[in-house]
Amino acid sequence: MNHSGIGRLFSNGIWLGMLFSAFAIALTSVLAPAIFASALHDAHIRKRHCPLSASVSGDCLS
Repeated sequence: MNHSGIGRLFSNGIWLGMLFSAFAIALTSVLAPAIFASALHDAHIRKRHCPLSASVSGDCLS
């Protein structure tokens, strides 16, 4: 058997899985706020997307 080839294939699969996982996490962190902001219809719940400093100071409340 070609043990070094199997190990290399296994290692490449782990790296590829980590890459796609990181991509999915990044995509979700970008798209989820936009989807939830458009889905919320109650004005007292919904907030605009603001920088942390504006949301802490209260300047960004809807």
